[in-house]
Amino acid sequence: MFEQKREEKEAACNVWAALLDALYEKIEAVNQKRKKTQKQLTQGQLEQYRATKAARDRAEGGRVSSRSSSGEAADPASTSQPPGGAEGTPDDGGSVETLDRELARVRRQLALTVENERSCLKKLRTHLEHSAPLPMKGMPSPERERSSAARRKWMARRLQLEQDAELVHENIVKLRERLGGLKQRKNAFVKVRGFPAGTRGCANAALRFSAYDITVDE
Repeated sequence: MFEQKREEKEAACNVWAALLDALYEKIEAVNQKRKKTQKQLTQGQLEQYRATKAARDRAEGGRVSSRSSSGEAADPASTSQPPGGAEGTPDDGGSVETLDRELARVRRQLALTVENERSCLKKLRTHLEHSAPLPMKGMPSPERERSSAARRKWMARRLQLEQDAELVHENIVKLRERLGGLKQRKNAFVKVRGFPAGTRGCANAALRFSAYDITVDE
């Protein structure tokens, strides 16, 4: 249990580091674009741009304040939440809490399946290291028959172990696809509805950064 918790914390820290690196790269790209644009503008163009932007900001601020002061009410139908609060509709994939529970379940299942794959591959390696000898020329007939039977048994076991490992690997691929789909649904839900209460900590780092189109593979 302690080892599992340590691995989870280490993975969460790695995600944080990757997200911060991605954020730094995005900020650098925006900064370089700003510098390039600024160099292309003359001083007069820059002052004109700032004046136009300030006028536009004042106009937008005036429209917002006039709507607020006039007591203009929003349409109740457009602001009311569906029964159940943040549960949402079938189209938006349910609530974040529901998706979180499903994500946790799939992650646990994936971890167990990965462990199962390691076990299958270890059994296969051990089996291959102790192969049954081939029947040799000149062997007495009873010994040759025993050797052939042992070889057939060894080959059948090898085939079974290879099939087991292949089946487990296919399950891992499906679970990873399922996990990726759930993450996309969760990110889309958050972009529409915003962050629910309590989305803090390393476990939700990827979710919070996804709102700014910054994503990394976990």
